[in-house]
Amino acid sequence: MIHLGLLGRHISYSKSPVLHHTIGQFLNIELSYDLFDVEEEDISAYISMLRSGKLNGLNVTIPYKQAIISHVDELTPSAKKYKLLIVSIRKMAKSLVIIRIMMDLLDF
Repeated sequence: MIHLGLLGRHISYSKSPVLHHTIGQFLNIELSYDLFDVEEEDISAYISMLRSGKLNGLNVTIPYKQAIISHVDELTPSAKKYKLLIVSIRKMAKSLVIIRIMMDLLDF
């Protein structure tokens, strides 16, 4: 089972779980995708779950797009430049790596 989720605040409206479960079924991949609606001081607990392997990946959204930067081990040049991003992070070896970046400014 692959354990994924969306980390943010006031995100109960998100359709991400339905989307990810549908994609998982289509690809015949067993996965869970949960909404983690947390306070900023709780971010580190989810980073710990990533590092320990209890979570396989996280998407991070409002209002933690900037706050998450201090928790990852590597940033791409664009992440360093814009510092406001939607990120997907996952554990690779012993490091947490941002694997996908979409700058809000460039999404439109």
